[in-house]
Amino acid sequence: MQYAPMGSLRQNIRKVANIEWKEKLELLSYIALDLKVMHSHGIIHRDLHSGNILQNQLYNAYIGDLGLAETVNKALAKSNGIYGIFPYIAPEVLRSRGYIPASDVYSFGIIMWEVSSGRLAFSDKNHDFCFLTEVCNGLRPTVAKDMPQYYVDLMKRCWDNDPEKRLMASEIYEVINSWKNNHEILLKFDKFEAILEETELMHPQAVYTSRFISLKELVTINSQAVCTNGMINDDNKIIESQEDNIPIDHMNKLMLEIEKDKTASVRLSLCE
Repeated sequence: MQYAPMGSLRQNIRKVANIEWKEKLELLSYIALDLKVMHSHGIIHRDLHSGNILQNQLYNAYIGDLGLAETVNKALAKSNGIYGIFPYIAPEVLRSRGYIPASDVYSFGIIMWEVSSGRLAFSDKNHDFCFLTEVCNGLRPTVAKDMPQYYVDLMKRCWDNDPEKRLMASEIYEVINSWKNNHEILLKFDKFEAILEETELMHPQAVYTSRFISLKELVTINSQAVCTNGMINDDNKIIESQEDNIPIDHMNKLMLEIEKDKTASVRLSLCE
């Protein structure tokens, strides 16, 4: 198990917003590389968010909680429910169409927004079923004025409502790497500065822990019924998760293969 001395991207999101764009892109390339390798091994994370992006340095990170994702997914296969932090769940998952690699790419798009803005996605929203219905209907974080168009275009491709229009993780990795090595593009990125509020306004019902949503609740979301706080009560409860990693012995061999692939990919990119 790797050690992340700086904690998670969520914990450091305001600091990350203040580093140079080349370092932001370096950070995103590490995350994209992890996704690329995972997907090449047939692994879909299913619960990707800034809380399980673990950081060695502000510009260096890796995706955690793979063991937890594997355990939860086995349980979900029996329950027909879904699991995740609401702002990062892809629309097709909310529509009960199942998890696909593009669902992780959607989550990556939301993380791109957080890295550029220094804020948690939808922190000003009530994370209730009405919010999830809005996401299905196309609600996305507000894009800041003057954000580099290259970045905006990629981010919007990642969170497109149609999963078939999203790029693959391997394509995202290649695009971000090309930006890092292009002086003219980097100059355009450096002209944009995120405006950080002294204190982030957080809605009291903005919840950043992974939660289970049953099939019954998904039907409610997809019916686009009028949503009130009373929908989440003792009779129709959303079950919150424990945020601990769960070690999975049978995943160890596969994780070693992933680490080897990542190392090889990093070496290759350094030689290009």
